[in-house]
Amino acid sequence: MSKTRRSGIKDFLPGKVTIPRTNDEINEKTDEGKLMLEIFNLNELAYTELILSIDVRTTSSKMKFSMVKG
Repeated sequence: MSKTRRSGIKDFLPGKVTIPRTNDEINEKTDEGKLMLEIFNLNELAYTELILSIDVRTTSSKMKFSMVKG
C-alpha cells in the first residue's frame, strides 16, 4: 500500500475511480479530458506495478500472472 501512495495510484485499489476505456475519445483541451487522461495513465501505471509485483518462479504465481494479464 505504501508504494501505491508514492506512485499516486492508491485510489485505484478500492475502486474509487472510474477508468476510461481504451476506445473512449479523450479531449485533452478540456478539464474533464485532462482528468480522464491522467486517470488512464495512472491505470496503466497501476497495472504495471501489479504485474511487476508478481514473482513468477512458482506455479501459483504464474497462474496469478495469467489471471491479471487476462
